[in-house]
Amino acid sequence: MTKYKFILIAALAILFAGAAKAQTNIDGEPVDGHVRIIYEGSAYSDGRVSQVGTIDCIIRLTPKISLETIATGGSYFNQQYGGGGIAATFSAKDSYITIGTNRNSQTSTQAIWGVNAEGGSVIGRSNGFIKAVEADVVFNARGYDIVPSYSMQTYTVRGIAYFKRGDFMIRIGALSTANNNLVNVTPTGGARLRWNWTRRFSTTVSAGVDAETFTNVFNIQNLSSRNLGGGIKYYLNKNTSIEAQGVTMHFTSANLTGNAFSLVLQKSF
Repeated sequence: MTKYKFILIAALAILFAGAAKAQTNIDGEPVDGHVRIIYEGSAYSDGRVSQVGTIDCIIRLTPKISLETIATGGSYFNQQYGGGGIAATFSAKDSYITIGTNRNSQTSTQAIWGVNAEGGSVIGRSNGFIKAVEADVVFNARGYDIVPSYSMQTYTVRGIAYFKRGDFMIRIGALSTANNNLVNVTPTGGARLRWNWTRRFSTTVSAGVDAETFTNVFNIQNLSSRNLGGGIKYYLNKNTSIEAQGVTMHFTSANLTGNAFSLVLQKSF
């Protein structure tokens, strides 16, 4: 049973990753939450395709507690599926902790359950070129209702350097897979640069090697031997943005290639 059978839709998490736990608009003003409508598509060299839609809503319950709910569904490798998830984030001035879980309908390629836990904190600030540095720890696990049994866990340490007009993220970790109780551990890593060219317009570039990546907290997930991606984001007004992301992937274990893209409309309130 090769890795590529468990490749899920898009290697976009490096593009989305970061300490976006503070809910603010483009002007830095606090907001009560936001709604993201996401369309994701992918095509692989073996002829398989995917089309998935997601609604992701985050609501601030108190100044320190936020609740996220996710509903997703569509066609993944020509199999229909649906699912949802929920997560809670507890935040202080310079730190946060997020805990969540999700559940999907059963298919031969899609994880039917997942859990997520992560935490991070700003560990330094300055008035120089690097304005702040953040350190995060991330754990993810998911399982499949297939025979032989299969499950995955990822352990990631992430560092983010914030500049006046952007940020740079680098992460390293390990991916542990259990195939019929046979455990295999491989290293993971990736980097992402995000730059704000104007107040409303920004671009992102990213790369990963054996990188386990996530489009959001735990929606569609992807295992890739190598990936390279980029994206653009534009604010229509201070509370509304549109974003497009793209990733090209090469899976050396199966000699499989693929391309994925994502379109995101976000509205803060």
